[in-house]
Amino acid sequence: MKLKISYIFICALYLISCTRDCPTCTLLNGKLTGYVVQRSQIGHNIPNPDSVLVSIIGADLNTYSNEIGYWTIDDISAGTYDIIFEKNGYDAYPMYGFQFVGGGEAFIPNYSILKLPSFTVTEFEIEVVDEVVFINGNISENIEGYVQPFIDLTNDISQHTGNLLELYPSGYVNPGYFSFRYSKNDFMDSGIESGTKCYIILFPINRYSWNRPYINKLTGQHTYVGINPVPSEIDSFLVP
Repeated sequence: MKLKISYIFICALYLISCTRDCPTCTLLNGKLTGYVVQRSQIGHNIPNPDSVLVSIIGADLNTYSNEIGYWTIDDISAGTYDIIFEKNGYDAYPMYGFQFVGGGEAFIPNYSILKLPSFTVTEFEIEVVDEVVFINGNISENIEGYVQPFIDLTNDISQHTGNLLELYPSGYVNPGYFSFRYSKNDFMDSGIESGTKCYIILFPINRYSWNRPYINKLTGQHTYVGINPVPSEIDSFLVP
């Protein structure tokens, strides 16, 4: 029995010594590297993706990308982290729940940041034909520009409060012009009956994120990235 206790005591002293003399033996710190890619407002690559701020939330670590989009962060402990990418004039999806095992190097390839649209919605009209709602309009530039609709049952609507109905349109885009539609079944599938009054607002959006929301970890709401914060006027229609 005394021999067994002595053996456990010696092992414990060894572990304490290892932790003191070689912290990485237990913490398994490592390196995280990657590349960022800049996407234009229609999804094309933009050269020189430098000065993108890459931050690891919870670890108080960050760095900037270089002229080819490469970045590296050293001395990261093993754990699960949220990673965000920021640059003036751009937006990006957050990377939630990244699991870093430590003790080596992990690589995140070609993570996209999205150029915020430069155009605005100048005008649009709503037309209900048979059992289809058509929304047609113009933007301020003669370019291929994408527009994201947000629909709600009240006129207190914005990119943060709208789209509670989770309706995503089929769309058509032409330089300077946009058009999309909702069928009656789209509304019925969301539990919205015929004759219901709906309100709509339109935001210019990067093509890469059109109809691609994510669930915001803090608010629990569907959230879009790559949105021009200047919206259209609010309009309304009755569900066919």
